[in-house]
Formats: sequence, structure tokens, C-alpha cells
Amino acid sequence: MGSFLCASGALWVESAALGQRTRSGSLQWSSEPWNVTRHHASTGARPETVAVICSAQPPDSTRLRHELDLEHERKLELELELEHERKLELELEQEEYAMAKAAPILALIAGGVALFGLLGANLDIVSPVTGLMTFVAGALLGGLLTILVSLVAIFLARGGRNPDGLRMALATLTVGLGLMLIVFAAGSPGRGLPAINDITTDLDNPPAFAPATVVPAYVGRNMEYPAEFVEQVRLAYSDLQPIRLSSAPRQSFEKALATAERLGWTISANSPQQLVFDAEHQTRLFHFVDDVTVRVVADGADSRVDVRSKSRDGRGDLGANAARIRRFSQALQ
Repeated sequence: MGSFLCASGALWVESAALGQRTRSGSLQWSSEPWNVTRHHASTGARPETVAVICSAQPPDSTRLRHELDLEHERKLELELELEHERKLELELEQEEYAMAKAAPILALIAGGVALFGLLGANLDIVSPVTGLMTFVAGALLGGLLTILVSLVAIFLARGGRNPDGLRMALATLTVGLGLMLIVFAAGSPGRGLPAINDITTDLDNPPAFAPATVVPAYVGRNMEYPAEFVEQVRLAYSDLQPIRLSSAPRQSFEKALATAERLGWTISANSPQQLVFDAEHQTRLFHFVDDVTVRVVADGADSRVDVRSKSRDGRGDLGANAARIRRFSQALQ
């Protein structure tokens, strides 16, 4: 602590903590009180603030007490400020932890909803449309919400205050982005295509489906070809053309029927006399059922095969019906 020399008088020390006043020898003179901290190393007691005054007579206790009170108040204010700062830091850490913890929970919920939609439709627990909408809601909307919460958690954890929360938020952000990418990838085949669901290779005379008395699945549905689809199909699917086979119509019909069965289509109506058959095709993931009709006609000594594919659910098909016709054409030729 150093030494205090008082040339004219004694060194008086008053301790607020101990309620004691002590006197030292003749030391260097000072007209103002000194506030120092005296440590009791031998006793292990807490440090105490003391007032030191050089005077020939004992110092004024009232003034000394006032100085000690002011010092005590300053110490209390400092402690309160430190306590307030610690409280704010703790609240911020709790917010960081809450956001970092909420992000993976949201990711799990979003993934669970999307998985339920997929499995529910695949296991015929829910309809294909319900399954698809549930999947999109979980993966797209849930993924977006997960990304937003993860970004907030990353912002709060900036500066290295919460490294564990930051790692958790980054991992969850990756999951959210992955969920959204799945939806975008699934819908990418239909990007730029018209929202239609009935495609044919013969727009001037589309093949007709069998009557509802033959195929009960057609009951209550309009199986006529929509006139407003004609120009849209012509512009969007100009590559779809009648299939030409260098064989007699009967042979071509049998070949077309065998090709449909090989592709996994279920024959729902068959008219060998008219060289026409209808079939159903179920998608793998959501079990959407689409109806197909195939018609074979003579083309000189050869044959012409026309195909029409129509979705049972939804208005847009993301290009699925056109893709089905292309696969059938490639397999038949």
C-alpha cells in the first residue's frame, strides 16, 4: 500500500468496517483524507476501506464518516451496474439458446409433416392431393420458417458468444435449405409448362375414353377433351406426334397392349375390335392415378398409334402426362 509521512502531527486512520480509529507516528503532512484499501492477509477478513488524515488532533468523525459513506455508495453503484450488465448478458444468452434450440425443433416438425404427407399418400392413408399438399406445406413452408429462425439464431450468436448455438443454427439452416430444395427439385420438370392435365398426340381428333358403364372410375367425371387445351398443348408439347409403326393395325394393337402392360399400366378397358384400350397408371410416390387411352388406326399398309393421357386429380400435371406418352412411344418403337 506504500507509506504516508506526516511532518506535523499523527496519521489518523478510521475504519468504517471495524469502527476503529488508530494513530500512527509522525509522518508526512497532508491536508486531504486518503481513501485506501487495507487487506487483512493474516486474518483472511474482507478488504476494508479506510480514511487516512494527517493531523495533530483526532480527525472530525462526522467528516470522516461522510467520506466513508460516499465511498460506500460509489461501491454499491458500481456493483449494481456490474450486476445489471451480468443480468443483460444472461438474458441475451438465454435468447440465443432459445432461438438456437427452436430451430432444430422446427426442422424436425417440418420434416415430420413432409414425411407424413409422402408416406400417407404412399400407404393410401390420405388422398394423393392431400398427401402432396401436406408434403409441400411441411417441406416448403416449414423449411422457410426453419431458415428464418436459424438466421436469427446465427445473428444472435455472432461474435463467438455462443459457439454451440451457432453450430446448431448452421446445421439447422442446412436442413431448412435442403427441405426447400427438395420441393423446388420436384417441381422443376413443370417449370414453364401450362397448368393443364390432359395431353394427346392427336389434337384434331383426340382419342375418346371408354364409357363410364365400362370403367366405373369415369363416373361423375367429364372425360371430353377440353377445347382450351388444344393450343396450349400444340405450343408446349410440339414434339408429341402420332406413333408410326410399319406393321398391320392388328399387330400394332397387340404390340401397344403388351407395351402398356410392360410399363406397369393396368388395363381398364379393352376393345380389340375397335383397336382401342384404356389403362390406369399410378405414380410411385404419391399414388396419383392417371388414365390413358390408346387408339390404333390403319395408315396405308402401316399403322398409326395415338395416345391420350389425363390426370384424375389437379389441373396442372407438371408435365407428367407428356412424359408418360414419350416413354410409351419410345418403348413401342
